[in-house]
Amino acid sequence: VAQQGCLNYTAAKTLRQSLPAIAEGRPGAQRFRWWQGEPTTQCPRGGPGAASFFLRRAQWGAMNTLPHPPLPPPAVRLFLALWPGAAQQAPIAQAQHAWAWPPRARRHAPADWHVTLHFIGQVPLQRLAGIRAGLQVTAPPCELVLDQPALWPHGLAVCEASATPPALAQLHARLGDALRALALPVDSRPWRPHLTLARNAQGAVPPGAMAPVCLPVVDYVLAASTGHPQQRYEILARYGL
Repeated sequence: VAQQGCLNYTAAKTLRQSLPAIAEGRPGAQRFRWWQGEPTTQCPRGGPGAASFFLRRAQWGAMNTLPHPPLPPPAVRLFLALWPGAAQQAPIAQAQHAWAWPPRARRHAPADWHVTLHFIGQVPLQRLAGIRAGLQVTAPPCELVLDQPALWPHGLAVCEASATPPALAQLHARLGDALRALALPVDSRPWRPHLTLARNAQGAVPPGAMAPVCLPVVDYVLAASTGHPQQRYEILARYGL
């Protein structure tokens, strides 16, 4: 193994501790001298594997002398959304059931159904209290009607609205202003209100028409992604209009 320059650190350390008493010319003596960095007839300096061995020995020393990089601060992935109530669960489930789904489609559970207002992204956990306090805005209550099934690029199956109520557009704009005041990112692309039914749904067939799903817009939430498939999202704060 030593002749091929493949000693790992533990094996090399054991070899160093066990071979000092081996007399010159006995089996293993040249390998011990090679580990010490001396050229030998079996493993001359520059021979096969020697460079990689000495490089690994230098890297081991560097790992024990250089400071480790600091861990990134804890962060949370945030977004603002409309969250359907219990009364809207049945019509959304009916709309989801009307699709023809391919086997690999990942249908969202009722607890995951929402209409995103603004995606915020990763923020340090230490900022959460200030963000939560800075997102209260006012806008008139209204109703959002989801009446268009659609298959978007990348296999995203959605119910979208054929029209956006002016009061909801006002809420979206005011929340954008609140996010900018908090130095948080705001997507510049046109906003299309929608509710995601499934992901990885390439090849899914939407129904020709769907019964409209009416969502009363009387509040909105600040939510976080959990990363757990059993419960994808957690509501952190709810704001009334």
